[in-house]
Amino acid sequence: MPTYNFADTTVSAALSHAVNGIPDDDLKFKVDILVAKTARGLAAARSINFTDYENRELSEHDLTLWNELAPHMAAIFKELNSLVDTALDLFQKEEPDGDAEKQLGKDFDQAFDLLTEGEAHPVTGEAAKERTPLQVVTDLVHSYAWVLKKDIQGEARKLREPSLMQAQWNLMGELEEFRDRIVGIMHAMVAAVLGVFGEVEVEALYPQANEWVEMGVAVRRNIADLVTEVESHVNVLKGRPSDDTVRAILTEDDERTARLLKLPAIKSLHVADRHQLQEFRREAAKLRASPELNVMKAREVMDGFGTFLASVQTVELRERLKAHDVEVAQEAKGALERAAAVVEENPAQAMLLLAHAGRRVARLYGVSPALDAAARQLRDMAGQAVNVSTLRNVITALAGAVAPIAAQQ
Repeated sequence: MPTYNFADTTVSAALSHAVNGIPDDDLKFKVDILVAKTARGLAAARSINFTDYENRELSEHDLTLWNELAPHMAAIFKELNSLVDTALDLFQKEEPDGDAEKQLGKDFDQAFDLLTEGEAHPVTGEAAKERTPLQVVTDLVHSYAWVLKKDIQGEARKLREPSLMQAQWNLMGELEEFRDRIVGIMHAMVAAVLGVFGEVEVEALYPQANEWVEMGVAVRRNIADLVTEVESHVNVLKGRPSDDTVRAILTEDDERTARLLKLPAIKSLHVADRHQLQEFRREAAKLRASPELNVMKAREVMDGFGTFLASVQTVELRERLKAHDVEVAQEAKGALERAAAVVEENPAQAMLLLAHAGRRVARLYGVSPALDAAARQLRDMAGQAVNVSTLRNVITALAGAVAPIAAQQ
């Protein structure tokens, strides 16, 4: 079996500072090892990377890709299982005889400090006792180790299913989702452990944690613009356009898609979606090059492309950015509520609050047509003399558009 050397493990300055702030030397030593081992696990998980695979021609019902990836995945699972074993070995706790699996995940309430000292557990009836930092960290580590172990075992079972091994684009999508999920768990574990000793933020400990969100926001903006353009072109194709017009449409959308594919942030999309973008370019090129342009086929290709882009917006990007969108929308909603409260007596302050809300809403471009329309109203006010009535209308429009996003769970 080939040996896989994962990328060098790096520890941020904020992460080192948080570990060094642990007052107990013995506990600091253990947490330091856990952080280093987690860094190796993160490097292994992040090696699930399908950059440039979108250019490959892969057929369904074929084991070519799986045969290529299987040794790599075996090495990744080995590293992740080693992290779980190390974590449990570092933070051992005495458990009553019984099923070890059940013991690992038995008491999340206690692990996450959901019970205050003296409060009875809702299931066992036992009163919560005061715990030392070591006991708190141990419970947290065991709880996260249980989650990690279950996720790793579940993924290993999925990868033994012939139907998945042979569906090569689905296989890559499944592995990308596993990567994102397992990375999130590892980030959360370290942040929870260090949070016992002081205020920490995942994004500060792991600067890369925010990378996919920022790339997703950038890609969403570009896809939203491309969706608008494609929709307008589909409407043109429903008429009786000339061959030159159809070729111009195909060329324009092809070039815009090419620019999208060149963005560094495009790697935040799943490889199967990047492949679909490339497929559209190939189809558009074939249609343009044909001596006799097939307008019906062009309309079919453009319509299908528009449907695909909309699905990327409403499925992949919405799921990936959901937590970000809710947080941003809630902040914008708060600013808008304050602006509405002072708009009559202090329009200048209301305008400042509205401008702040607008900056937050700019990160939500492409989430909904209603929000984009309200944001355009705000942008149109730039440099214009605005009366209280107009200001109130824009605040109301933005607040109504942002409320459904802020209310999502």
